[in-house]
Parts: sequence; C-alpha cells; structure tokens
Amino acid sequence: MPSRFLHRKIARPVFAIVLAIVTCLAGVVGIYSLPISQYPEIAPTTISIRATWCADGHLTCGHALE
Repeated sequence: MPSRFLHRKIARPVFAIVLAIVTCLAGVVGIYSLPISQYPEIAPTTISIRATWCADGHLTCGHALE
C-alpha cells in the first residue's frame, strides 16, 4: 500500500507540489488568523554566569601548585 502511494506522488509531481503549496498557504493563513491571546506565555531567557578568580601565584583557589 505505501509503495503505491509513493509511486503516485512520484509519477505525478505537479499534484505533490500543489498539495505542498496549499498546505503552506493554510499554515500562513493560520498564523495570521490566530489571536495573540491564544499564543502561550514565553518567559524571557535568563543567563547566569559565575566565575572565581584566584590571583595568587603560588596558590590557586586554595590548592598548592607543585
């Protein structure tokens, strides 16, 4: 059954292209017709960076260099 379906799409590429274009147009229409209140709440991205610096030449963060 799947091979017959795929064979039909390969044999008739114009139908497949038109079907893809119609699907894309339906998606674009859906995006613009969906009210803003239907979109989910999106929290802003939070980035946290923490660094520790030990400037002593003989000790690095409490560990002796050998």
